[in-house]
Amino acid sequence: MWACTPCYECLGQKKPENVVFYRFPLAFNKRWESLAKAYYVTQELHAAEKLDEAFFDAIHQKHIDLSNEKLLQTFFVNHGFSEKQFLNLYHSFTINKELTRAKDIANAYQISLSPVIIVNGPTGNYLLTASMAGSEQRLIDALNYLISLQKCIKGNQTH
Repeated sequence: MWACTPCYECLGQKKPENVVFYRFPLAFNKRWESLAKAYYVTQELHAAEKLDEAFFDAIHQKHIDLSNEKLLQTFFVNHGFSEKQFLNLYHSFTINKELTRAKDIANAYQISLSPVIIVNGPTGNYLLTASMAGSEQRLIDALNYLISLQKCIKGNQTH
């Protein structure tokens, strides 16, 4: 998630009331698997919002390889968490279970690239990617269209 610039930028977008946004990291390779585990560590520490920007800056501005466990540990320590806190969580059953769940979701939806947006609504499920849409902007346009369509259809179903 932090390795993907469009994914990170999407997090800052304001969403309509009828939209529930679930984030889950993809783990296409060992590097992203490490970052996915780091994401779940931030969740367990209730520090995701606090650390999102710091993670993105460390990866994209400072070019720190946070897929390296030792550098990742240092990152958490530098942001106020103990070495023990980080290590216990990073290697915990809970974090590994969440990583497996994220991989299962990616497999179920046959996700092979990022960013991906999945829209579930009354008219069905839609999987959107920037490459399918033609550009990141067209992806956002398609997403907004599907959100308005789902809202319209749901509104008609309640009458």
